[in-house]
Amino acid sequence: EFLYRRNSHYITGSMDLVFILAEKVYLVDWKTNVLNNIPVEKVMDANDYSLQADLYKEAIVRHFGNEKVFGGIFYIFVRTGDYVRIE
Repeated sequence: EFLYRRNSHYITGSMDLVFILAEKVYLVDWKTNVLNNIPVEKVMDANDYSLQADLYKEAIVRHFGNEKVFGGIFYIFVRTGDYVRIE
């Protein structure tokens, strides 16, 4: 879980899985959306997952104190096996 201040707002959230590999920090976020043959990119846009990714990245960078440590985020859609990696 994380909580930090951004501008005049507090940002809070929880991450499903964080791991370190080769000195980089990665996040896995499991998604259970039913895609119904909708392209994953449209689902990402419709649910503001890119904004969520920005907030997660900022939380990781703030925690570790270094932007170079961030490796990326994997959104894994468990019902279809699709995934999106955001760096």
